[in-house]
Amino acid sequence: MQAPGPTPGGRVVSSISRPAPVAPQAGVVVDGAIPKAIRSKSLLRMMSPFAPKEYGDGTDVLALHPMTGEAQGVTLLRLTYPDRPKPPKSRKSEPSRSPSGT
Repeated sequence: MQAPGPTPGGRVVSSISRPAPVAPQAGVVVDGAIPKAIRSKSLLRMMSPFAPKEYGDGTDVLALHPMTGEAQGVTLLRLTYPDRPKPPKSRKSEPSRSPSGT
């Protein structure tokens, strides 16, 4: 077998592949009911009321009211970004104060 010859543009095409999928940046947490269902081994087993404890009790995907703590719905997709340190505030030049009492 011989290697493929050059194409008219002068480039050699060796393979065509899809680009790698873009992953969330480091530290981003993807959570909610949909990612949990995708990660599970068996979707029907996860939705069963008799599912083992490893699937959790379902309260981790509930959307809670911030003041009352009551359930308001189901969180389908939640992205949590890491806290980034804020840049230090620039100090404005303060007038120098002389100690009083002398």
